[in-house]
Amino acid sequence: MRFIKNRLNNLPLRWKIFSILLLTLAPMIVISIFGISFISNSYEEVLYKSIAGQLSYSEQVITYELDGIESLSYLILSNDHVQENLEILKYSDDPVARSNANKELRALLWDFNENFRTRHLSYIELICDEFNVSSNSYYSDKTPAFVHDTVKEKALEANGAPVWMSSYDKVYGLFLGREIRKIKDFSHDELGEQILRVDISELISDATQFGNQYETADYLLMNQDEIMYYPDTMTQETAEWIREQLSKPYQILNYGDHHYFAVQGKIHSRGWDYICLVSYDQIATVIRKSQLLFITLFLLFAAIASMLTLTMISSLTGHFDFLIKKMDAVSSNEPQLPSNGYDYNSRFDEIGTIHQQFDQTYYKLQELIKTNYVSEILRQEAQLKALENQINPHFLYNTLESINWRAQALGANDISSMIQSLGILLRSTLSSDDKSYTLRDELNLINNYMTIQKYRFEERLVYEVSVPDELMDTTIPKLLLQPLAENAIYYGLEENIDGCEIIINAESNQNTLYIYVKNSGSLFEDNLMDKLRNNVITPHGHGIGLLNSQKRISLSYGEKFGLKLYNEDEMAVALITIPIKKEDHHDENIDRR
Repeated sequence: MRFIKNRLNNLPLRWKIFSILLLTLAPMIVISIFGISFISNSYEEVLYKSIAGQLSYSEQVITYELDGIESLSYLILSNDHVQENLEILKYSDDPVARSNANKELRALLWDFNENFRTRHLSYIELICDEFNVSSNSYYSDKTPAFVHDTVKEKALEANGAPVWMSSYDKVYGLFLGREIRKIKDFSHDELGEQILRVDISELISDATQFGNQYETADYLLMNQDEIMYYPDTMTQETAEWIREQLSKPYQILNYGDHHYFAVQGKIHSRGWDYICLVSYDQIATVIRKSQLLFITLFLLFAAIASMLTLTMISSLTGHFDFLIKKMDAVSSNEPQLPSNGYDYNSRFDEIGTIHQQFDQTYYKLQELIKTNYVSEILRQEAQLKALENQINPHFLYNTLESINWRAQALGANDISSMIQSLGILLRSTLSSDDKSYTLRDELNLINNYMTIQKYRFEERLVYEVSVPDELMDTTIPKLLLQPLAENAIYYGLEENIDGCEIIINAESNQNTLYIYVKNSGSLFEDNLMDKLRNNVITPHGHGIGLLNSQKRISLSYGEKFGLKLYNEDEMAVALITIPIKKEDHHDENIDRR
């Protein structure tokens, strides 16, 4: 027994899944395909083809009948006697002639109507000004005047072409309207209008006689969104519902206690759509019995199959659930993986392999975190410290040199002021205090530096600061701007006999701070920063300060922030971009010159 259990546990996962699918799906597929679905689908397709063939005949009948009525309308308007009598009614002032013309037209229309009665024609009416001549006044008088007026209006808009009006089919019938124009002498003067009324119910009934071979057969006729005809046993709301429900060429519709097989098609010659409904009750009864048998067999099979499949599925899902539990422990940074007391090292199937690989990966990841991650943090801190130490000696050297030069050149008491500024600079530069350093602190430092430099360069040096108060408490790296100010003095004054204007301003956009250090008297070389970074130009002296500033920003905030050098309006511009982080308060004020 233990041997069999071990063999099942180590059975490849695909064979386990295949066994489950085979036990649960195969019998259901066989029963479904060769059972009810096959019978019902086959019968529905045969029924559809049969009805579609009959409906094709119905389409031909309706098309033939309506084409015949259009031909009749042309015979009427082109008949010489009709033309002559309409001309008398239109233009003659003789009452006797008009009366005779009216009688002759009525007789002509009666003859036309009798000859075309098989076309399901109810009556023909001619309208000439105030005269209305009908082939059958009994039916004509039952049609409201507004219907004739609408048909007449549409006929006039068509300029002699036949116009079918289907808006009144269900109540008053289908109408054909056509303008009559004078043919003699090709003058085409308007003589009147003709209206032919078609009994659409009788036409549909005769065209769908095939429905007698079924228990019931109903017919719906539509012109675009308008339902032209529906049987008397159906309401308009029911007809609308059937049209909305039908979305395929043929479909089973359940309405009330009855089932219908619905087939839709199109009378292409008129652009009309139709739906044919055939009773499906007997077939539905057979299908229900077959479905009941199918459900009974399926439930019996499901009860047996479920017992087998649940046993196999539980042998899989429990191990995967535990794997998910271990993943959750990793994502929650728990100190160690949970245990369920199961030894996965003794399994050689996919489950055992996955758990073993996951455990090994977890322990390797923990080791990498402890070594590489911590080492990387220490390395970045060392880089920042080294860069800061690289700047300080160079700065102190230049400051002491300026004080010494001033003392030798003047021997004046100004040295005390310079020494005082130097003291502030030394304290700020050499301080190891870890408190946050703000833009306000940096500008104070640069202000003291500029105090010393102005004793040296006097009126040649102009220094201005334009920074909004709301940006003063933004946290920045220490000594970020000082190397840029020193660089501006070196290239703008020490290598230039003219004056130099140094401007520091700042602005913000959303969460980004932009600090500009501008100086006149010198310009940056094109692509200077790229050349320093790629060692195209070997950095030395002030070039080191520029490169170090770029590296400090990248290490502190990421590669998207940094230092950009360019020229604008005859001034060299150093643009620093860093994210905004502000201190809550700061009491120091900055002197701006």
